[in-house]
Amino acid sequence: MNLNDRKELELRVKRLDEQINLLTNIKSQCIQKLQALSVPTISKPIQSTTNSIVDKITMFKSYFHGREDVFAKLWMNNRTGKRGYSPVCKHEWVRSLCRKPTIKCSECPNQEFLPLDETAIQQHLDGYQVIGVYPIQDTLPKGGFGNLIALPLQKEAAAQGNSVFIDKNGNPFHDQWAFLAAIKKMSYRDVENFVDEASRNGQVIAVRHSPVEENDEPWLRLPSGKRRYKVSINELPEALDIAV
Repeated sequence: MNLNDRKELELRVKRLDEQINLLTNIKSQCIQKLQALSVPTISKPIQSTTNSIVDKITMFKSYFHGREDVFAKLWMNNRTGKRGYSPVCKHEWVRSLCRKPTIKCSECPNQEFLPLDETAIQQHLDGYQVIGVYPIQDTLPKGGFGNLIALPLQKEAAAQGNSVFIDKNGNPFHDQWAFLAAIKKMSYRDVENFVDEASRNGQVIAVRHSPVEENDEPWLRLPSGKRRYKVSINELPEALDIAV
């Protein structure tokens, strides 16, 4: 076993310990809630001053979720400053299985994507990583995972006034968790009524498959999902007026 293999195993053990500790806390919270079920209680709005981390994670998962089979994590190259999101895979950078960047994650035969769990959410909220979800959508890029939505309330970003909820004047709400808990979700019937109304008004676009590739540059991606092609010389004007 070489030094890199040892470091990789030590890192995995550390991550497993973190997951065990979090699951132990969640189990303790669940046991306490089960024991309290026999005692009548009055439901109160969740306030951040009394929220445990388990309550916050549960609330976070209930409001922000997408595809169940995969989520993404922000990466950054310290040498080049380049950054982006990649799907979280169990085999990432395992030399015998991972061939990034030669083979795209979406085309890798050894892919084993991880679902978004409590440990990943806690690390996001604690500022150790930035995560995002892929929403369930009708149109997907070829070989891609769909549009990515970076999740809010990441600790480091929030400390700088970013990734937070703001009021109509652009000011962050003082209590982010109380604001989130107060948001009313749409019921299934509300969604059905909304879709029916949009259909009657001709506002629903038919499902289509996007010709845009996963790694196409942003300037090739149009809102319509079509590819931007070169302009024909026949489409150019005969003359241009330029002010210098």
